[in-house]
Amino acid sequence: MNPAKRPIVDEDHEWSPDHELRLPIDAQDLPDFGHWVNWNGYHYGNPTGPHEQQIGDILHAKGGPHFAYDFAAYFNQKMRSIILGLPPKLPIRAIADGFVVDILDASYLTSITLAHSEKMPNDLRERLTSDYGHVVPVDGLAFGDRVKTGEVFAHLFADEVPEEGTDKFARLVHLHFNLFDSDNSRRLNPPDPVNIFGADLLSKQKGAPQGCSHFTVDQQINVPVFIANYRKLIINGFEVKNANPFVYG
Repeated sequence: MNPAKRPIVDEDHEWSPDHELRLPIDAQDLPDFGHWVNWNGYHYGNPTGPHEQQIGDILHAKGGPHFAYDFAAYFNQKMRSIILGLPPKLPIRAIADGFVVDILDASYLTSITLAHSEKMPNDLRERLTSDYGHVVPVDGLAFGDRVKTGEVFAHLFADEVPEEGTDKFARLVHLHFNLFDSDNSRRLNPPDPVNIFGADLLSKQKGAPQGCSHFTVDQQINVPVFIANYRKLIINGFEVKNANPFVYG
């Protein structure tokens, strides 16, 4: 345990950078991992319609707020490039000890919620929770199960590769990750995961947020970007043709 950190206790009602946590994805599970790129992090969006945002050049974005962090892009040290899209079935791990308090089974939109407490809570408003979206639970995972820090309880969801000649598009393989405090406003004003885990871990580079028509990063603009897994994708609501997808070994 990091002596500068402390475990979560039942009296905690807000997430803190002082908590002893681990990331939900292990860097060792990604080839030649360098650092995470904050491609689609926590932002308030534009709930009233299209807007323009300066990130390297003018991008036209759409969509509302995104009170989460998407583990979707990372810097590949060997290739000196950014990879957008994670490996299918990548293991997802508990950030701290807790209990499974919700499994929303909805294919691509499947999510799992963990409550971080010493015993199964009667009321989620009394406990810190973490939420993991676009995942598939491991076999046998059920409501009330206890999970330990670092335990694999899910894998990333991935669409089947669209058949050639069809009009089907796949969706980006990524983890939609939320943290929620334990008060009544927990889903209205949740904390930014970058503020809890630290910018050094999650935000060394920033990318175009949700709703932008193409991928851009605001540092090292000329670093190549490779989109993984599919030739035809839906990214932020846009159909993307990807002639040479990055293929995980």
